Amino acid sequence: MKSPLLRPLMLALCAATATAATAATPDATEARIARVLAGLRPPVSFVGDATWTLQDRMKHYGVPGLTITVIDHNGLAWTRVYGLADRERGVPVKPDTLFQAASISKAVTAFGAMTLVQAGKLSLQRPVNEQLKSWRIPENEFTRETPVTLDHLLSHTGGLTVHGFMGYACSPAESAATTAWASACRRSGASRTSRTVAGTRASAPA
Repeated sequence: MKSPLLRPLMLALCAATATAATAATPDATEARIARVLAGLRPPVSFVGDATWTLQDRMKHYGVPGLTITVIDHNGLAWTRVYGLADRERGVPVKPDTLFQAASISKAVTAFGAMTLVQAGKLSLQRPVNEQLKSWRIPENEFTRETPVTLDHLLSHTGGLTVHGFMGYACSPAESAATTAWASACRRSGASRTSRTVAGTRASAPA
């Protein structure tokens, strides 16, 4: 499930943590964290523009809680948690609190796919239905004209449907609803049906 409210915050955090860093002492790390938390910027900014604090942005977007994890030099640099995971019960965010991965997973998925391509285990140009095992894209007039390839999927030009999914279940009721919805999609074959000729236009990004 995607949350458009979090995108500007994520962009600001990325901008704030983009500076290069080397192995630092605890004091230096804390100083760097403080600069990040007090130096959030919009995607486009100019010299002299004011910055935001993390608390400012959380209040602005109504974000009750979040986790920041910074990866630097192929390792975990630091993690900090803020706010509440459950406002009604007053449960604080913890380092192992689950958040919706949403579009953050796209870069990881693309990296994994391209690693398999580099290793010769997947092909960018071969029809994905020849490589899929447990499920295949339903064939129709569009896929018969141009089979969907991994190249199409990674560039969002595969003609596939569905903008997003419901995400993690948080309660028994939500879990049952999510399972029923997913089962209905699988039975109908509608969850990933090609609606345009692959390679001709951008399609669902999820």
